[in-house]
Amino acid sequence: MVNPKKEYHRLPGRGRKRGGFVLTVARIRARLWAGKDHLLLAYNSGYTEDYKRFYYRDIQAILTRKTGRGVVWNIVFSLFASFFAALSSTTGKDAAVVFWVIAGLFFVLLLTNILRGPTCITHLQTAVSREELPSLNRLRKANKVIERLRPLIEAAQGTISREEMRARATAVTGLPRSESQGGPAAPVAKAFTPYGGRIHAALFFLLLVDGAASAADIFITSMALDLVGSALMMAIGILIIISLAKQHDSGMGKGLRTVTWSSLAYVILMFAMSYAFFMSLFVTNPEVAQKMNDQWAIYRMMSSLSPFDKPFLMFLYIFSIVCSVPLGIAGLALLGPFRREERVRTRSHPFSASDQVERGRNEG
Repeated sequence: MVNPKKEYHRLPGRGRKRGGFVLTVARIRARLWAGKDHLLLAYNSGYTEDYKRFYYRDIQAILTRKTGRGVVWNIVFSLFASFFAALSSTTGKDAAVVFWVIAGLFFVLLLTNILRGPTCITHLQTAVSREELPSLNRLRKANKVIERLRPLIEAAQGTISREEMRARATAVTGLPRSESQGGPAAPVAKAFTPYGGRIHAALFFLLLVDGAASAADIFITSMALDLVGSALMMAIGILIIISLAKQHDSGMGKGLRTVTWSSLAYVILMFAMSYAFFMSLFVTNPEVAQKMNDQWAIYRMMSSLSPFDKPFLMFLYIFSIVCSVPLGIAGLALLGPFRREERVRTRSHPFSASDQVERGRNEG
């Protein structure tokens, strides 16, 4: 196992190795260490450590590309903070405190994400491979690390002229330029992060389950069924957040992306209309206002309502069925070809044996 105190200096930034569902759950952490003659990329799963060594003399480029993942998370945190803040005004004092605390947590996450700066994806390019550097996922940190590595790389390779730098950049990025004085670069295929689509599959499956639960709600008045429906909506909302973040840097087609964003619009509309329905009951029924301090009494009352007596409630159930079922079917139908294409794309870019990989065991 490497002794970083003697041989390496830890570089700023930390991140997680991205890929399929297994890697997401395993939470494999990634850090960068600067050695005397090479850069060390360390992956730590808690039980094992994997190392990849990149000699400064072999590094052709470190490429950063700004992403919109941070903006997506800002929108999500803002929506959840606003939702729980609004929800606190419709409940009793005890429940309101809980909802305000949850809203405050989402606001803290929003503020933290903003202060960390724009997100990015960073790759290290050698003559034989391109490796993602997960720890450099914020533009500010990536630029800081690049500036620290620049003198080490120049010491190993020497300095080059501007013309040679342009020629190397053209060779590395695959952007052919016109022979006349550095003309505009021709378009090149975008590099995507591997993603198997399992989060999207879970999302679309739960949308189908949500449609079935809404259909059952029309004919069955049950508090347990209503609680299951609420849990489903929360789970769908969480999966949508993860799906939007996953699909941003993937090779997912426009159709699948549209279905995911449409699912977000559906959830927002359902929350808004359900809130409006509850507020209408609060205004038109004094007994609802009297039960504001008893959360379970409100749940029991809402569960006892029949959609055949409340036209707007019937509309909500029908709206849920009409939206969630087609979204689930369309999503699963489009996801199949994408997953097959992703498997082919992954096999066509195998891991290069030229990368020097060291594996060690962490007994702790």
